[in-house]
Amino acid sequence: MVPLASCSASGANDVWGWYDEEMGREYALLGVNNGLAFIDVTDPYYPVYLGKLPTASSNSLWRDMKVYGHHVYVVSEAFAHGLQVFDLHVLREVTSTPETFLSTTTLNVFSDAHNLAVDETAGRLYVVGGNLAGGGLLIFDLSDPAVPALVGMHAESGYVHDAVAFTYDGPDTEHLGAQIVACAHPTNWTLLDASDPEDVVVLSAGQHPSNGYTHQPLWLPSGKHLLIGDELDEQQYGFNTRTLWWNVA
Repeated sequence: MVPLASCSASGANDVWGWYDEEMGREYALLGVNNGLAFIDVTDPYYPVYLGKLPTASSNSLWRDMKVYGHHVYVVSEAFAHGLQVFDLHVLREVTSTPETFLSTTTLNVFSDAHNLAVDETAGRLYVVGGNLAGGGLLIFDLSDPAVPALVGMHAESGYVHDAVAFTYDGPDTEHLGAQIVACAHPTNWTLLDASDPEDVVVLSAGQHPSNGYTHQPLWLPSGKHLLIGDELDEQQYGFNTRTLWWNVA
């Protein structure tokens, strides 16, 4: 267990992970109110707090992070935070803890955002729920992982709260190899084909009954089903927690 106080933080909201295959070490990447905390969990019984990448601007209750290769990308709802990029290989060099880390790069093409998704196959980063494109998709190319390049935006589908991105390899041969983004909007979901970042196409959309707030899309490896959660249906409708399955074959 690693108490928040040990990370010099008062709150946490999300967690991701990175496995250093070359070194055989595993890390938890914990979003806290004042930055991104790095915890070595190689021995889960004796986790080690290595230090923190401080927030790029002010503190916030929300930040999100995703990994591509050995870089982690961080957004926050803090104003003027932008996109932090951090080379995780730096964690190999830690000799004393806790350490305060510096961003490898900070991009300020947008101010703030709620979430992000990575398509590891295509080398694409999608920032969502931000101050540009009405909170829709901001599409970045990761050919240079340390310096993502903004290559497109999609505002037509509206605000995106959460998303999962992947290169399609399912049963529909028409879309094999397409860069697909499954998006959770407040009251519905969409499937977007972002293969051409300058001309994103809406492939499908859906909405479940008694919708509180559409959340956490998950694409199953078979390519046949999309799973959707609902963040507020318990409070608004008295449901037990639901997972909604959509046939998207």
